[in-house]
Amino acid sequence: MDLGIEVILELFSKEGISKIFESASNIETDNSQRIFALKEEYIKTINDVIAFLQNKKPTLARQICSMNFLPEASRFSQLDDMEYAFGNMGLQDKAKHLATLYLEDLSDFIVENIDENFGFSRYAEKLGRSANSFDELYEKLHSEKTFIDEITLELLEKKIKEILFLGDSHIQARLAYDHHLAFFNLFQTMGGENSIVNWANQKPALANKDYVHPNAKGADILAEKLFHAIMNDYHNYKPKTETAE
Repeated sequence: MDLGIEVILELFSKEGISKIFESASNIETDNSQRIFALKEEYIKTINDVIAFLQNKKPTLARQICSMNFLPEASRFSQLDDMEYAFGNMGLQDKAKHLATLYLEDLSDFIVENIDENFGFSRYAEKLGRSANSFDELYEKLHSEKTFIDEITLELLEKKIKEILFLGDSHIQARLAYDHHLAFFNLFQTMGGENSIVNWANQKPALANKDYVHPNAKGADILAEKLFHAIMNDYHNYKPKTETAE
Protein backbone atom coordinates (compact mmCIF):
# COMPACT_ATOMS: atom_id res chain seq x y z
CA MET A 1 0.00 0.00 0.00
CA ASP A 2 1.07 3.59 -0.63
CA LEU A 3 2.67 5.15 2.46
CA GLY A 4 0.67 8.36 1.97
CA ILE A 5 -2.59 6.41 2.04
CA GLU A 6 -1.48 4.54 5.15
CA VAL A 7 -0.79 7.84 6.91
CA ILE A 8 -4.26 9.14 6.00
CA LEU A 9 -5.92 5.93 7.22
CA GLU A 10 -3.94 6.06 10.46
CA LEU A 11 -4.81 9.72 10.98
CA PHE A 12 -8.48 9.44 10.03
CA SER A 13 -9.33 6.68 12.47
CA LYS A 14 -11.00 6.75 15.87
CA GLU A 15 -7.63 6.68 17.62
CA GLY A 16 -5.99 9.16 15.24
CA ILE A 17 -8.77 11.74 15.42
CA SER A 18 -8.91 11.38 19.20
CA LYS A 19 -5.21 12.24 19.36
CA ILE A 20 -5.75 15.18 17.02
CA PHE A 21 -8.35 16.69 19.33
CA GLU A 22 -6.17 15.97 22.37
CA SER A 23 -3.23 17.76 20.70
CA ALA A 24 -5.21 20.86 19.72
CA SER A 25 -4.81 23.99 21.83
CA ASN A 26 -5.51 27.71 21.45
CA ILE A 27 -8.39 27.04 19.07
CA GLU A 28 -9.26 30.44 17.61
CA THR A 29 -11.56 30.31 14.59
CA ASP A 30 -15.30 29.81 14.90
CA ASN A 31 -15.16 26.87 12.52
CA SER A 32 -12.47 25.06 14.53
CA GLN A 33 -14.33 25.75 17.76
CA ARG A 34 -17.47 24.22 16.26
CA ILE A 35 -15.57 21.13 15.11
CA PHE A 36 -13.95 20.78 18.53
CA ALA A 37 -17.34 21.10 20.22
CA LEU A 38 -18.55 18.21 18.02
CA LYS A 39 -15.43 16.11 18.59
CA GLU A 40 -17.32 13.20 20.16
CA GLU A 41 -19.50 12.95 17.05
CA TYR A 42 -16.42 12.94 14.81
CA ILE A 43 -14.72 10.28 16.93
CA LYS A 44 -17.88 8.17 16.89
CA THR A 45 -18.40 8.33 13.12
CA ILE A 46 -14.91 8.44 11.58
CA ASN A 47 -14.30 4.68 11.27
CA ASP A 48 -17.68 4.14 9.62
CA VAL A 49 -17.14 6.99 7.16
CA ILE A 50 -13.72 5.68 6.10
CA ALA A 51 -15.15 2.16 5.75
CA PHE A 52 -17.93 3.56 3.55
CA LEU A 53 -15.46 5.42 1.32
CA GLN A 54 -13.48 2.19 0.97
CA ASN A 55 -16.67 0.45 -0.18
CA LYS A 56 -16.66 -1.74 2.91
CA LYS A 57 -19.98 -0.39 4.27
CA PRO A 58 -22.03 0.71 1.24
CA THR A 59 -25.29 0.48 3.21
CA LEU A 60 -24.18 3.50 5.26
CA ALA A 61 -25.09 5.75 2.33
CA ARG A 62 -28.71 6.14 3.43
CA GLN A 63 -27.70 7.21 6.95
CA ILE A 64 -25.19 9.72 5.61
CA CYS A 65 -27.76 11.23 3.23
CA SER A 66 -30.28 11.57 6.05
CA MET A 67 -28.25 14.66 7.13
CA ASN A 68 -28.57 13.50 10.74
CA PHE A 69 -25.55 11.21 10.84
CA LEU A 70 -22.50 13.37 10.13
CA PRO A 71 -21.39 16.36 12.22
CA GLU A 72 -21.25 19.45 10.00
CA ALA A 73 -18.98 22.51 9.89
CA SER A 74 -18.16 25.16 7.30
CA ARG A 75 -17.71 22.82 4.31
CA PHE A 76 -21.41 21.97 4.51
CA SER A 77 -22.49 25.59 4.16
CA GLN A 78 -22.59 25.18 0.37
CA LEU A 79 -25.38 22.60 0.67
CA ASP A 80 -28.33 24.93 1.10
CA ASP A 81 -30.50 22.86 -1.22
CA MET A 82 -29.70 19.16 -1.45
CA GLU A 83 -31.94 18.53 -4.43
CA TYR A 84 -30.53 21.49 -6.34
CA ALA A 85 -26.98 20.51 -5.46
CA PHE A 86 -27.28 16.84 -6.43
CA GLY A 87 -30.16 16.67 -8.86
CA ASN A 88 -30.69 13.06 -9.89
CA MET A 89 -27.38 11.75 -8.57
CA GLY A 90 -27.57 8.35 -6.95
CA LEU A 91 -27.62 7.77 -3.22
CA GLN A 92 -24.03 6.47 -3.17
CA ASP A 93 -22.69 9.53 -5.00
CA LYS A 94 -24.51 11.91 -2.67
CA ALA A 95 -23.17 10.07 0.36
CA LYS A 96 -19.60 10.09 -0.99
CA HIS A 97 -19.82 13.84 -1.56
CA LEU A 98 -21.10 14.45 1.97
CA ALA A 99 -18.44 12.15 3.43
CA THR A 100 -15.80 14.12 1.53
CA LEU A 101 -17.07 17.40 2.99
CA TYR A 102 -16.92 15.80 6.44
CA LEU A 103 -13.25 14.87 5.91
CA GLU A 104 -12.45 18.31 4.52
CA ASP A 105 -13.86 19.88 7.68
CA LEU A 106 -11.48 17.71 9.70
CA SER A 107 -8.66 18.64 7.34
CA ASP A 108 -9.38 22.34 7.93
CA PHE A 109 -9.19 21.73 11.68
CA ILE A 110 -5.82 19.99 11.31
CA VAL A 111 -4.39 22.77 9.14
CA GLU A 112 -5.57 25.49 11.53
CA ASN A 113 -4.58 23.79 14.79
CA ILE A 114 -2.12 20.93 14.26
CA ASP A 115 -0.05 21.19 11.08
CA GLU A 116 -0.38 24.01 8.56
CA ASN A 117 1.32 21.89 5.89
CA PHE A 118 -1.24 19.09 5.99
CA GLY A 119 -2.92 18.04 2.76
CA PHE A 120 -4.65 14.88 1.55
CA SER A 121 -2.54 14.40 -1.57
CA ARG A 122 0.64 16.48 -1.13
CA TYR A 123 1.86 16.97 2.41
CA ALA A 124 4.08 20.08 2.75
CA GLU A 125 4.15 20.44 -1.05
CA LYS A 126 4.92 24.16 -0.98
CA LEU A 127 8.22 23.52 0.80
CA GLY A 128 9.50 21.73 -2.27
CA ARG A 129 7.73 23.40 -5.18
CA SER A 130 7.91 27.08 -4.37
CA ALA A 131 11.20 27.29 -2.47
CA ASN A 132 14.06 29.17 -4.16
CA SER A 133 16.54 27.92 -1.55
CA PHE A 134 16.87 25.07 0.93
CA ASP A 135 16.63 27.39 3.95
CA GLU A 136 12.92 26.92 4.59
CA LEU A 137 13.16 23.16 4.13
CA TYR A 138 16.22 23.04 6.40
CA GLU A 139 14.39 24.97 9.13
CA LYS A 140 11.36 22.70 8.81
CA LEU A 141 13.46 19.55 9.13
CA HIS A 142 15.15 20.92 12.25
CA SER A 143 11.95 22.07 13.91
CA GLU A 144 9.93 19.99 16.34
CA LYS A 145 8.15 17.05 14.71
CA THR A 146 4.42 17.48 14.21
CA PHE A 147 1.86 14.84 15.11
CA ILE A 148 1.60 13.91 11.45
CA ASP A 149 5.39 13.71 11.15
CA GLU A 150 5.36 11.21 14.00
CA ILE A 151 2.73 9.04 12.32
CA THR A 152 4.55 9.14 8.98
CA LEU A 153 7.95 8.30 10.45
CA GLU A 154 6.52 5.49 12.58
CA LEU A 155 4.85 3.88 9.57
CA LEU A 156 7.97 4.38 7.44
CA GLU A 157 10.12 2.75 10.10
CA LYS A 158 7.82 -0.28 10.08
CA LYS A 159 8.10 -0.48 6.29
CA ILE A 160 11.89 -0.24 6.40
CA LYS A 161 12.05 -3.03 8.98
CA GLU A 162 9.84 -5.17 6.76
CA ILE A 163 12.12 -4.52 3.78
CA LEU A 164 15.28 -5.28 5.76
CA PHE A 165 13.71 -8.45 7.13
CA LEU A 166 12.98 -9.67 3.61
CA GLY A 167 16.67 -9.57 2.77
CA ASP A 168 16.19 -10.06 -0.97
CA SER A 169 17.52 -6.94 -2.75
CA HIS A 170 15.09 -7.43 -5.66
CA ILE A 171 12.13 -7.39 -3.26
CA GLN A 172 13.61 -4.37 -1.48
CA ALA A 173 13.90 -2.52 -4.79
CA ARG A 174 10.33 -3.44 -5.75
CA LEU A 175 8.92 -2.26 -2.42
CA ALA A 176 10.92 0.96 -2.69
CA TYR A 177 9.45 1.62 -6.14
CA ASP A 178 5.90 0.82 -5.01
CA HIS A 179 6.26 3.31 -2.13
CA HIS A 180 7.87 6.02 -4.30
CA LEU A 181 11.28 5.67 -2.64
CA ALA A 182 14.72 5.66 -4.25
CA PHE A 183 16.67 2.40 -3.91
CA PHE A 184 20.47 2.17 -3.57
CA ASN A 185 22.28 -1.17 -3.24
CA LEU A 186 25.60 -0.33 -1.57
CA PHE A 187 26.75 -3.96 -1.55
CA GLN A 188 26.27 -4.32 -5.29
CA THR A 189 27.71 -0.87 -6.03
CA MET A 190 30.97 -1.69 -4.24
CA GLY A 191 31.35 -4.94 -6.12
CA GLY A 192 29.57 -7.55 -4.02
CA GLU A 193 31.29 -10.14 -1.82
CA ASN A 194 34.72 -9.15 -0.40
CA SER A 195 34.40 -5.71 -1.99
CA ILE A 196 35.55 -3.80 1.11
CA VAL A 197 38.69 -5.98 1.22
CA ASN A 198 39.34 -5.38 -2.46
CA TRP A 199 38.81 -1.64 -2.03
CA ALA A 200 41.29 -1.52 0.87
CA ASN A 201 43.99 -3.53 -0.97
CA GLN A 202 43.77 -2.06 -4.45
CA LYS A 203 46.05 0.72 -5.73
CA PRO A 204 45.04 3.43 -5.13
CA ALA A 205 43.07 2.24 -2.10
CA LEU A 206 39.41 3.19 -1.83
CA ALA A 207 38.88 1.95 1.76
CA ASN A 208 40.75 1.99 5.06
CA LYS A 209 42.59 -1.02 6.43
CA ASP A 210 39.93 -1.46 9.11
CA TYR A 211 37.94 -3.07 6.27
CA VAL A 212 34.85 -1.15 7.35
CA HIS A 213 35.11 2.46 6.16
CA PRO A 214 35.75 3.82 2.66
CA ASN A 215 38.45 6.49 2.48
CA ALA A 216 37.91 9.93 0.93
CA LYS A 217 38.33 8.64 -2.64
CA GLY A 218 36.00 5.73 -2.03
CA ALA A 219 33.45 7.98 -0.36
CA ASP A 220 33.49 10.32 -3.37
CA ILE A 221 32.77 7.38 -5.68
CA LEU A 222 29.90 6.13 -3.50
CA ALA A 223 28.47 9.64 -3.16
CA GLU A 224 28.44 10.07 -6.94
CA LYS A 225 26.84 6.66 -7.49
CA LEU A 226 24.27 7.39 -4.76
CA PHE A 227 23.40 10.70 -6.42
CA HIS A 228 22.94 9.06 -9.83
CA ALA A 229 20.83 6.28 -8.28
CA ILE A 230 18.51 8.82 -6.63
CA MET A 231 18.21 10.92 -9.78
CA ASN A 232 17.60 7.84 -11.90
CA ASP A 233 14.75 6.72 -9.65
CA TYR A 234 13.41 10.29 -9.57
CA HIS A 235 13.29 10.52 -13.37
CA ASN A 236 11.73 7.05 -13.63
CA TYR A 237 9.02 8.06 -11.16
CA LYS A 238 8.44 11.65 -12.34
CA PRO A 239 6.74 10.81 -15.69
CA LYS A 240 4.40 8.44 -13.84
CA THR A 241 3.26 11.16 -11.43
CA GLU A 242 2.95 13.81 -14.13
CA THR A 243 0.85 11.48 -16.29
CA ALA A 244 -1.39 10.73 -13.31
CA GLU A 245 -1.95 14.44 -12.72
